[in-house]
Amino acid sequence: GTRSGGQECRANCRHHRFVERQDLRKRGVRGYDGGKKIKGRKRHVIVDTLGMLLKVKVLPANLSDREGGQQLLLELHAQFPTLKLHLFADGGYQGK
Repeated sequence: GTRSGGQECRANCRHHRFVERQDLRKRGVRGYDGGKKIKGRKRHVIVDTLGMLLKVKVLPANLSDREGGQQLLLELHAQFPTLKLHLFADGGYQGK
């Protein structure tokens, strides 16, 4: 189809300033986790015993749960250095 003013509207048109194949989606980088068959993003959340939100981290799905949890815990420790933690997590966060 054509737009007013004689410009063609193409479905695959790109902005001239973006590098081709650059992952600049509106809401951040996405990935693929082959183990869980997830395409997109994973959300890592830490709450207190009352369920109040302490920290959230959204990462591409191609990062493992353990790596995302480590990043989240490092940021939480930087924000609350005196906080004592007792963690409950699923098997995806196993490891040192």
